[in-house]
Amino acid sequence: MKQIRRFVFAVILTAASVPSTVMAVEISEGYLEGAWCFTHTMSGKEKSEEMRSYIFEKGGKYSHQTSRTSSRMKEGFSYQILPGKLKLKPEFPGELNVKSASEDHLVLNYFVDFYFTRGACR
Repeated sequence: MKQIRRFVFAVILTAASVPSTVMAVEISEGYLEGAWCFTHTMSGKEKSEEMRSYIFEKGGKYSHQTSRTSSRMKEGFSYQILPGKLKLKPEFPGELNVKSASEDHLVLNYFVDFYFTRGACR
């Protein structure tokens, strides 16, 4: 019985210490403001290159590159910051979960993981 209690206690401690998201920084307008490169998506081990630039502005507006082969930026999109989530309308119909955020990297999840790096795509 003691062994079972120790095991259960160890499992509870381990589960409590594993964060559901990794947030080194808080998502805010100031954090998002500026150029970001949507580098790729990941679905399991399957990686799909994107390399499309996004520009976020204060006031909830953003524009994005229409394709990686064209430098044309499409304007007039809006974003909304929610606790642990980000809405990018109308590009994505739902809420994207913030999977991780650090000073220069952002990973969002909407069925697959979306990887962003601060700065325009090269």
